[in-house]
Amino acid sequence: MILNDSYKESGFVGIGKVPKHWQVKRLKHLGSSIMGVIYNPNDVSDNEEGLLVLRASNIQEGAISFDDSVYIKKEVDENLITNKETF
Repeated sequence: MILNDSYKESGFVGIGKVPKHWQVKRLKHLGSSIMGVIYNPNDVSDNEEGLLVLRASNIQEGAISFDDSVYIKKEVDENLITNKETF
């Protein structure tokens, strides 16, 4: 049995009531979102020249797979570049 007094108004439209012990926060206050590298087909290299792009499809069974690698010739913000030492 759920008691009505165990809930409170969230204060957000569309959410309604939440358990009293919950903290309700906007997502933007919990962390930051990093959009990955955005590139178009003209940026893609036909051979293994340029910068290797790590995509979600490169993660297979908990490991990095380079079977379907994409390389781009484009300047990329250094904060988006992973060093080999990270692996």
